[in-house]
Amino acid sequence: MSSATKRTTLIAAFMLAVGLMYTNCSGERVITTPQATKTGNPIVPVDPNARLLTISPYIGPRSITLCFERLRFEAKDGSTQGDVTLQLGEVTLNPAGTVLADVVPPTGEYERIRLDLDDDCPSDKSLQVTNAFGTFTTEENVTLTFEGDFDRVEAGAVLQLGIQKIANMLSTVKSDAELKARAEQLDGESN
Repeated sequence: MSSATKRTTLIAAFMLAVGLMYTNCSGERVITTPQATKTGNPIVPVDPNARLLTISPYIGPRSITLCFERLRFEAKDGSTQGDVTLQLGEVTLNPAGTVLADVVPPTGEYERIRLDLDDDCPSDKSLQVTNAFGTFTTEENVTLTFEGDFDRVEAGAVLQLGIQKIANMLSTVKSDAELKARAEQLDGESN
């Protein structure tokens, strides 16, 4: 087994331990973090179409914290092919890269992913950034956009959201009032 295959297998196994995929009553995909049990859960179903969702390493702000709401997959024809609700709560990104969850995109070919943030987290903030000018927050809904072609057929692959361009903009924020506009000003990249 190649080292890349071993690494992908290890990351996938880690994500299975961290999060499970559920479907709510409306049929919408929901990603959530499981509650701990005393006896454990040795049997975890694996969806063969799952892709590991990660945020790429970045250079810039000292801290970026996101309150996740959902992912929206936009097809090459411009239509939105389905949402995946992310109940991950607040996640502070690691500048070395962050593993988020396994997601199953709807069938299709995509050119854009939108990551919607809202304030439904303990801090009541959708986005929090600490940069050289201070710490800035917003309660406004924020949408981060990631451009790049991918096909769901590549099951088991990593879906990495490249946040560097967005991080560069967040490094220039000097007030709470400008945080949403800076976050949405440039698109990141997806593979």
